[in-house]
Amino acid sequence: MAVVVMKEIHVHLVSAIAYVVNAEKTDNGRLAETNFQRDPLDSARAAQAMEFDIEHAMYKVDNPVLAYHVMQSFKPGEITPEEAHRIGVEFVEAITGSQYKYVIATHTDRRHIHNHIIICSTNEVTHRKMRVIPSKRNGTLKQWRKISDDLCRKYDLSVQRGGLDPERHAPGMNELYANAKGASVKNDIRRIIDMTAGKAQTFDEFQKQLRANGVSCTVRGRHLTYEYLDTGFKVRDNRLGQAFDQVNIMGKLNHAVMREITFNEKMIRKQFGGYVTVWLPGTDRAQTLTIDESQIIRNGKTCRAFLSIDQQQVITDRDDRYVRTIRTDQLYEHFARPDIDLSGLVERTFRPEIGVSQAQRRYYHMQGKRLDTLRDRTRELNAARQWVVQNAGGNFTQGVRKLELEVRKERAEFQAIIVSRNDMADDINGQRRPDIEPDADMKRREKHLTDLELDLKALKRVEQREHGSQPDREQNHRRSASR
Repeated sequence: MAVVVMKEIHVHLVSAIAYVVNAEKTDNGRLAETNFQRDPLDSARAAQAMEFDIEHAMYKVDNPVLAYHVMQSFKPGEITPEEAHRIGVEFVEAITGSQYKYVIATHTDRRHIHNHIIICSTNEVTHRKMRVIPSKRNGTLKQWRKISDDLCRKYDLSVQRGGLDPERHAPGMNELYANAKGASVKNDIRRIIDMTAGKAQTFDEFQKQLRANGVSCTVRGRHLTYEYLDTGFKVRDNRLGQAFDQVNIMGKLNHAVMREITFNEKMIRKQFGGYVTVWLPGTDRAQTLTIDESQIIRNGKTCRAFLSIDQQQVITDRDDRYVRTIRTDQLYEHFARPDIDLSGLVERTFRPEIGVSQAQRRYYHMQGKRLDTLRDRTRELNAARQWVVQNAGGNFTQGVRKLELEVRKERAEFQAIIVSRNDMADDINGQRRPDIEPDADMKRREKHLTDLELDLKALKRVEQREHGSQPDREQNHRRSASR
């Protein structure tokens, strides 16, 4: 019995191909091939070849289907990997008429052997798009299942009987795309990051060891971008959770709650012996602060230093003589306190992919946008009621200020828990436990922090919409005064 399911690919074609041809799932690549590329199979070049056909399609539409991902799953114990692969090739040749580029890979990592087939949506001969009929009664998928059944009969395999739900006997496509698009991959990246952070002592070491474990880490402004090297899958730190941003990673490496200060490289007075001396703002270059270079993350000319709140910071004069000692938080009397970064904070959008015609899909897309707007307005009202009315007596500015302080407090407490959990992740033999997972309390705290940040973002949105930003208000005031 072979069960056939299908899904459209609109984005991440190279990631989907990389997932299906994974050497660990295909007997070291032996059970993966294309009808247009010689060995060794390269997912990036395969995707480029398909995209070339798509770009030269006779008709172009918005958000086109790049490829069709077909999965053909066999009954456990009924077939060998080699037989499954051979039948899969016959199957895809029959449904494409040898006129569409395809990649086929037979996965052997589960109890049931199954084929993954990615078919380019554009005919490489006629340059026409593949016509896929969605109807359940006599649609394309039903026709393809009949072809698969005929092949099963040809090779004396059992055939799916009427009334049987095929998706119960195959790995669900949602599960598949959780892997291909990132849910499972994200969990792998999180696990590798935690394992690495427990062993590294500096950010440079962290990056090198992370790469050795199959994940790269690139600094992009205030964010980190992680890339799973096996598949090329990239994800921003905020998509992994608050525990994986710069300040929390530095907290794990230093086993302490950290504070961030930012300065331009022009403020650096000198560098020596692994240390950086920085002019202290507001002292007319009369005083300096010395920072361990390993505590600095550079991005272009911008330097971000992460300092433990448990350490006293020594201030010296031009001649490197001792002036005073201050707490880390007191540095914000000289350096600007970093803004609360809410740029990557996005709530799930309602985008139903339903409708037969383009007009229907546009209609439901507009309804989804209206639901998004309604959700945003609801959060704005609830945030205003709690933080402006109840906590600030109707004073909008004071309410935003109180909420900002609450977010900073929760972030500090959250980081303290992360550091503590990171230290507890070693067993009595000093070996890192690979199975450590966030507990229920940790998840609740992160959700509470995210809710506070979403409330703050909602109030900032109201402020921008109703009152304009601070620079806008100052500019309008200057314009009024000049008239």
